[in-house]
Amino acid sequence: MSVVRPYRIVYFGMNGPLSRIPLSRLVASALRPRLVIEGRTEEGRPSWVLRSKSPAKTPSSPSLEDIASDAGIDFIGTNDANSARVRARIRAAKPDALLVAGFPHLLSAEVLALSSKGGLNLHPGALPEERGPAPIFWALKDGRTRFTYTIHMLEVGEDTGDIVSTGTTDDCEGLSMREILQQIAEGATPALIQSLRALLEGDLVRHHQPNATIPTSRCPRPSFRDGLIDPRRCAKDVFTFVRGCSEAHSLFVESGADRFFVRSASGYDSTGRLGFEYVLSGDRLYLKCDPGFVELELKKDGALFGAESATVSSLPPTGSVL
Repeated sequence: MSVVRPYRIVYFGMNGPLSRIPLSRLVASALRPRLVIEGRTEEGRPSWVLRSKSPAKTPSSPSLEDIASDAGIDFIGTNDANSARVRARIRAAKPDALLVAGFPHLLSAEVLALSSKGGLNLHPGALPEERGPAPIFWALKDGRTRFTYTIHMLEVGEDTGDIVSTGTTDDCEGLSMREILQQIAEGATPALIQSLRALLEGDLVRHHQPNATIPTSRCPRPSFRDGLIDPRRCAKDVFTFVRGCSEAHSLFVESGADRFFVRSASGYDSTGRLGFEYVLSGDRLYLKCDPGFVELELKKDGALFGAESATVSSLPPTGSVL
């Protein structure tokens, strides 16, 4: 009787629930990877997010390296997944398939060619409408509380490969980005594993992205100015944006020459009224919206008045939630 060899998989991700949850499930399945690659920037962190502090490491949130080490899987961290060094490691693994979830780099044609059966990517946005690295940020800024994810084939273009599966989260009002990404990962992982198995066995169903009929708009990495809170939006939309993005980006309010850096949102009133643009009470900023108002918690020393605020134009990246 012939022995069927196990499939060889190379997994690409970064620290955070969108990468950690699928890897944990793969390790517990018959499709455990041969190699795990963690994507980093030159600073060791993705460049699009800003945090006031890094999250504490807990037993319930191990790193990708922890998961790989505990399972006896080879691991490499890199700020250039397309380098000759990384390609050599991938080539040595002789992958049947590549699997990407929350990886911060686009893979080159040379890397993709190392897989005999191609690869899949879990993208936390709708395709083709939400291509790019930060669809959740822009959805939150638009006040949305439900999020679409897409599993698609890997190709050289950014999120342009054939679609394999899609899904939508439950209502995520009041959740942080980390919690939203966890919901996406929990919902998508069964389909991701099923799709990977179908890809390996040669019976994967896929279809082209409808580029001709649906407009696409790239969701780029947010800049510092993209963290500006817009009080012209309704109170619920502002609350949704702040609750979702405050742990992953530097958010702030501007009123005249004053600037207030926001830690989180405590609540909102859809119909309440304020007689002023804002009311400041200790570390609480009550911001007038259209309509309603939102209660914001400021960062320590987060209130800058007049010329003082003009000297602050950017903050260094300090962490990641993907």
